[in-house]
Amino acid sequence: MTQYFNQQNNPVPLGDSILSHIVINRDRESADRRLFYDYFTENPRYNDQMFRRRFRMCRSLFLHIVEKVEAHDNYFMQ
Repeated sequence: MTQYFNQQNNPVPLGDSILSHIVINRDRESADRRLFYDYFTENPRYNDQMFRRRFRMCRSLFLHIVEKVEAHDNYFMQ
């Protein structure tokens, strides 16, 4: 009986939450590659209208923002 009360007062941890979570492979590298080829290559799959529709800004504005961010901080350069 004493052992039962000690266990209630000092519960044993059941494990780290990382061990119990489900890992879903989202293939981020492939998605990044597709995004680049779809919108940012010399001959993109989708035009500027489709870019604006998806990202709610014109492609030239997006590229301008990227340029300014890269100029401000080298961390964002690939």
